[in-house]
Amino acid sequence: MERGRLFLSPRSGERVPSRVGGEAGEGPMRGPRPRLSSKVRRLRRNSTDAESFKFVRQEPIGPYVADFVCRDHKLVLEVDGGQHAESARDAARDRFLRGEGYRILRFWNTDVLQNREGVLSAILNDLGRREDAPHPARS
Repeated sequence: MERGRLFLSPRSGERVPSRVGGEAGEGPMRGPRPRLSSKVRRLRRNSTDAESFKFVRQEPIGPYVADFVCRDHKLVLEVDGGQHAESARDAARDRFLRGEGYRILRFWNTDVLQNREGVLSAILNDLGRREDAPHPARS
């Protein structure tokens, strides 16, 4: 590898200088690792019920970008700060998403950070896995 050769950054598309030496995170991206890839595929095929819900983040839906979406179950999770309290924009967004067939669960940032178990229980409850899970109250 030549010193000073440029490679594209996988995150932003910007060009960054490479370094010689093969240290982690430097140079071009590695190709697939067949042994690891087959293990990952096997784990995905044999996932437990708790692992079977797949969420993507920052998912565009129409003119909006949802924080998290479980596509298979049409569930949108929004994690909001105080600026979202009684927001007319959020109400319009919710109407649009519901019109597209999505259910929406909103959580305050503080609940996600301080009451993870309650938030996870609420999500699982909505997904039909736990009937006894309480929904964390917005305060």
